[in-house]
Amino acid sequence: MGRYPRNLDPDKTYGLPGRRFPFLAEQEDDWLLLRDAIDEVVCGVDAMMYQAVRRLCDDLCDNDVDDLVQECRIFLMEKALPRFDSRNPHQCSLSTFLYRCIYNFLIQQLRHRTVKARRAQTMNFSDWATTAPAVKCMDPSFLTVSLHKWPK
Repeated sequence: MGRYPRNLDPDKTYGLPGRRFPFLAEQEDDWLLLRDAIDEVVCGVDAMMYQAVRRLCDDLCDNDVDDLVQECRIFLMEKALPRFDSRNPHQCSLSTFLYRCIYNFLIQQLRHRTVKARRAQTMNFSDWATTAPAVKCMDPSFLTVSLHKWPK
């Protein structure tokens, strides 16, 4: 099993036993049984999530790390775990599946934050005077041309 995640037992069956998708609720009563299983699995990979966030996002403060780990938990509960197929012969183990899901989620979030930061760095019209020194010496009255009354 390697070193990740330490709290998941490789011999134990998690989720609803005997099902192809053990973390997918097919009936309303399944949620009562699944809630504890999902909680156990997500808590089992909690340390791995924190280590992954610290490794990939070393410039984040503690509050941002906690927020990103919480978003990752929600992703695992809502999107990743219901897609785990226990009967697929090509499916990896649960721990490997969670490891890949966590890293894929974090890489996606890093891309999103990078694009957002790039968009924030684009020059806005309001800061033209501070970023373009050649324009700084121009008379800014041309911006108010529409307010000027021209003689007829």
